[in-house]
Amino acid sequence: MANVRDVTLRIPESTDDLRAVRDTEEIEIGHTAERAHDRFGVYISYYVDDPFGYTVELMAVGEQ
Repeated sequence: MANVRDVTLRIPESTDDLRAVRDTEEIEIGHTAERAHDRFGVYISYYVDDPFGYTVELMAVGEQ
């Protein structure tokens, strides 16, 4: 069985929307990272921990 590092969700690139969700739901962003991908170009990943301790990556990319 393979180990899973994190779960990734692709979200629209909007720091205002992300901030609103974070503030409303009291979600703490652990860290961020700027990344590049052949298909998506440059994007920012936001890492949060779910209530069970798993890391969830929010992959903020522009319109595809």
